Amino acid sequence: MRLRNLSLLIENSKPSKTSPAAAARLAQDGNSGTPQEMIRRIEAGEASKTEVITSPECAEVYIDGNKAGVTPLVFVLIRRDNPRALTIKLPGYKTVEMTLVPDGKNIPIVISLKRAS
Repeated sequence: MRLRNLSLLIENSKPSKTSPAAAARLAQDGNSGTPQEMIRRIEAGEASKTEVITSPECAEVYIDGNKAGVTPLVFVLIRRDNPRALTIKLPGYKTVEMTLVPDGKNIPIVISLKRAS
């Protein structure tokens, strides 16, 4: 059941295969990563299941400058040599930036966006 849930998670949240984010992911990872590979990486502490929820919804989420999707968004974040940069943008609201270090634990991000002044 765990494998099936992660497989659905990856399929439902990964960007289109022709998107810039997919191309960047392929260039960084060397492959698109099967559900089994993602589970192995999470269990080894090399990745984390990451969930981004914003209020209001439909904010754009960027990972290391590459658009990953819009909120609500669930994805597997792979660890790199440096912390990963996560940016959340929505017109009319302040941009949120943070760094993340995947370590095998879930990373829940729930944010109420603040209006830009």
